[in-house]
Amino acid sequence: MQNNTERRFEQALVEDKAVTRARAEAVLRSLEAARDECRARLREENRTDAMEAVTGESSLDRAVDATRRMVEGMGPGGRATA
Repeated sequence: MQNNTERRFEQALVEDKAVTRARAEAVLRSLEAARDECRARLREENRTDAMEAVTGESSLDRAVDATRRMVEGMGPGGRATA
């Protein structure tokens, strides 16, 4: 049986996890927007992304993919479960 302090601590952890996930999701959205903006600007200037031309993906693609994996690795409420 949990005492009141343990319950408050567990609730604080749940809330912290939710905040952490929300921040990570905001970073992901920001990276996706930056990638889209960069692609649009490159198209407007009739240029190519040097990294994408060599590796098949831009540095922003890699950042988006890594951040998405991190967010997906979080449990429904927050930090990585493993």
